[in-house]
Amino acid sequence: MSVKSQPLLVAVQYTKVELFMLLIRDWTRFPTILIFLIPLALVAFSEVRDTGTFYGAFSFAIFVFCVLPGWLVFLGRNKPGLKDPVEYGFSNSGVSTVRGPVSNFVDWSVATEASENREYITIRFKRGTAPVFLPKKQLQEAQLISLRELLNANLREKAKIRTHDGDAAP
Repeated sequence: MSVKSQPLLVAVQYTKVELFMLLIRDWTRFPTILIFLIPLALVAFSEVRDTGTFYGAFSFAIFVFCVLPGWLVFLGRNKPGLKDPVEYGFSNSGVSTVRGPVSNFVDWSVATEASENREYITIRFKRGTAPVFLPKKQLQEAQLISLRELLNANLREKAKIRTHDGDAAP
């Protein structure tokens, strides 16, 4: 497969709902989920031992997975960095990200996986690097095809991305 040598540039404007969902998705991945599950298990164990109910554990779970992310998105809603679109540049060497005055570049060797579902293309990296979530509704068809080709060519077996004919890549 021949992949273009010029970078693919994509600008994404995340909505408040997408920011909320990104927080939830990021928090529910291992090992981050352990930060929340260990206290939840301790609360549940002590509460069942003392009162025989799970109300405190249930309340803690609702707070951690619904109230807290919503509150963080609400607090950041007017921050200039969150209002700016995120500009991604994909090339054979890696992914560049620009959001306002902040920029970053990550080599493909740091990527751990790329996946695609009905709504998003997701690229995850080793610890310390934020994942890339691309809402497919904001991409043109030509951009989607080029991005899929780039991901399949550079990540090979790490990419669970559809090919141009709609089938998942091997």
